[in-house]
Amino acid sequence: MENVNYIKAPKGLENVIVDKSSISVSDPEGKLIYRGYSIDDLANNSFFEEVAYLILKGHIPTHEELIDFISLLKAERNVPQEIYDLFEKLKGKYLTPIDMQKIGVALIAAYDESWYVQDTDGLFLKAIKIISKLATVTANGYRIIFKDLKPVEPSNEFMHAENFLYMLTGTKPNPFFSKILDITMILYMDHDFNASTFTTRAIASTLSDIYSAILGGLSALKGPLHGGANEKAAEMVIKFKNPEEAEKYILESLAKKEKIMGFGHRVYKKFDPRSEIAKKAFSKKFVERYSKFSDMLSVMEKLKKS
Repeated sequence: MENVNYIKAPKGLENVIVDKSSISVSDPEGKLIYRGYSIDDLANNSFFEEVAYLILKGHIPTHEELIDFISLLKAERNVPQEIYDLFEKLKGKYLTPIDMQKIGVALIAAYDESWYVQDTDGLFLKAIKIISKLATVTANGYRIIFKDLKPVEPSNEFMHAENFLYMLTGTKPNPFFSKILDITMILYMDHDFNASTFTTRAIASTLSDIYSAILGGLSALKGPLHGGANEKAAEMVIKFKNPEEAEKYILESLAKKEKIMGFGHRVYKKFDPRSEIAKKAFSKKFVERYSKFSDMLSVMEKLKKS
């Protein structure tokens, strides 16, 4: 029998180049760059809609482009009542929030008669549709399925982060919490060729539709070795009643050499730049200049007219 030479395949595609991305790049020393801009600059000086445009189009939008983009996002916020009716039937079923999102993406596609497009402009508009409608599906799906509450219709009064909190709680959102959510969405908007990005790209490469690609990405994200790790970390944090309990748990877990779930990424060898930004964001002083966060759009509209 002839000898067979096997190629050693690294686990998890570690150090394997499968494609290149012009969207973001991370550095083990603690840097994360979106389209040439540091995550620190974007989190401190921008907001979700502007960064979303940057990710999708490759450049910071002009005032006119930004206002048009926000208008398009707002126009796509509503979802058919039939989706809520189906969610009513899913109460008490064995679903996680990401399962709910996967169902939501499939349903959004089902109500889109032009669901299959491949041209750049068409895909841009589909991305807008998914961004807006998935936020509505997530907030109201959570209310219906997990909390047995009635859905809250989206409001064009609010920016994206504010509107999500408004639908989730049914009350006008606090500016501080709105800004915290806005920053968090920026921090998690993109991260190199992670598992969900790889999965999404693999599906899209077959010329499948964008909804199928996103659904596949969500499926990969669910795993505890990927986005599911955040869920486990949140479950851990919620159990603590005070900082002393948290410190005791961490020290005991380290002494036992137990795994501690976290929000960071293993690519960073010194620190995850996103965690540093998040810690600063929880400072009350930080949010003072965002007390009129809900007025951002009106300010931009005035600039457009000037």
